[in-house]
Amino acid sequence: MFKQIAFVLLGCVPLAAQTTQPLRKVQRNVIISASDPAARIQVPPSAHYVGADRWILYEIADCELHAFVEADSQKNVQRLYWVQFEGYVPSRPELHHTYDSPTHTNIGGLDFYVDTWVRSMESRARPGSDGEHIQALIRARDSICQRA
Repeated sequence: MFKQIAFVLLGCVPLAAQTTQPLRKVQRNVIISASDPAARIQVPPSAHYVGADRWILYEIADCELHAFVEADSQKNVQRLYWVQFEGYVPSRPELHHTYDSPTHTNIGGLDFYVDTWVRSMESRARPGSDGEHIQALIRARDSICQRA
C-alpha cells in the first residue's frame, strides 16, 4: 500500500521528438533533465530507482515518468516518488489537459502543480494512463516491491 506519494509534473511545453527512450538521465537518487525544463531532482538516498517509461499520453502529451520507491522488509511500498515530465504533442495543438490543482509551487520561475492522493489497492488505473504505467514499472521490480 502506498503511504506517501510525491508527484511532480514538470513542464507542459511542445516537444518535437516522439521517441520512446527517456530523455532524462538518472544517477543514483538524482534525475537530471538537460531541458524542458533544465532541472536536477533529488530524492532521499533510501529510495530505490524503479525505472522510467516514456509514451504518448492520451494522444495529448509526450510523457516521461521516473519512479523511486522505499519499501519495507516485506517489499510493501511505503513511499513512492513519482516524477513526470510532459510536453504537448505538436501534431495536435487543439488538445490540452483539463485538470488543475488548488496547490501550486514555483521552482526556478516555473509554475508546478502539487498533488497528493490516496487510493485503495483494489482500484484499477485507467488504461493508457500515467497511473497504469507507474503501476507496471513497480510491479516489474519485484526484487524491491511486492505489489503496487
